[in-house]
Amino acid sequence: MKAVSIRADGSVEEFDQSYETIKERVGGWLEIAPTPGSPFVMFCDEEGKLKNRPFNLTANTLANQYRNWEDPLCGDVVLVGLPDDEGENTEFSLADWERIAVAA
Repeated sequence: MKAVSIRADGSVEEFDQSYETIKERVGGWLEIAPTPGSPFVMFCDEEGKLKNRPFNLTANTLANQYRNWEDPLCGDVVLVGLPDDEGENTEFSLADWERIAVAA
């Protein structure tokens, strides 16, 4: 199942998602960055700011379309699809990214 990482440098990459690969891509403890009404779930490093990770302009621009608070996303983030009926992540691919990136 696919997921998309948005690196702090603005590059975007698709990968096969699992708990381990998401945690590896984010680089720390997983936290969900609230984006109510979005077609994805965004994971970030819970301690990204404390670790002085770089500000992620692309992720913040995207997240701010769905939220109204100013807590910055620092470091790399991962997008997965919305949970299914059993609460499991679903797929979010580069094709999904391209659909929302055009609107950004």
